[in-house]
Amino acid sequence: CPPGCPKILRHVCGSDGTTYDNSCLLRLTACQQKKRIRVRGFGHCHGKPVCVCPPGCPSEVKPVCGTDGVTYDNLCSLRLKACTDNTRTRFKAFGECACVCPPKCEKVYDPVYGSDGKNYDNECELKRAACTSNRRIILAGRGRDDDKPACVCPPKCEKVYDPVYGSDGKNYDNECELKRAACTSNRRIILAGRGRVPCVCPPGCSKILKRVRGSDGKIYDNECLLKLAAC
Repeated sequence: CPPGCPKILRHVCGSDGTTYDNSCLLRLTACQQKKRIRVRGFGHCHGKPVCVCPPGCPSEVKPVCGTDGVTYDNLCSLRLKACTDNTRTRFKAFGECACVCPPKCEKVYDPVYGSDGKNYDNECELKRAACTSNRRIILAGRGRDDDKPACVCPPKCEKVYDPVYGSDGKNYDNECELKRAACTSNRRIILAGRGRVPCVCPPGCSKILKRVRGSDGKIYDNECLLKLAAC
């Protein structure tokens, strides 16, 4: 809230029907009383009737339906909403508003597809189907569902040796082979680098004796020592 207001006489009429010395005092009062008060006009209110919205409503639930098609917790909530929004919403009936489905839609072809995977001629047809079947069907996209582009994997790649390696740590003869492997396996494999996967030598090996023979014809105490020698 403002710390204070100047003693200037520039009368304004508030939306609560009260005349204030100036607009600053109006705002100060609204802030202190935690009420929504707006400037209705300059000068005195002249005793004109002003619609004052209720400060709040009871929490009791006695549903009513408004002329806007919205269900309110009780009659007071409906009137409060109409007053604060300055709309002409009135009481229509006790109980929740019934869902009234549109009897028909215009024959306009503007295809859409819903969250149920079905195609509809237009958005109205989608909403009507949701209403009549009492199901939640939301707009998933425009156009026909079967028009959506599908991922088509290349049947084969040219036999070009231009080695690359992917984020999966594997070597591929070329970039096309990498993309084909990603597509056919439905995995995210991106190009990590060109050439073969760089050899990372082990920092050391254990002294476990599990002799293996290498392709060079030599015997190694274990597989780790073989890899270290190769690296």
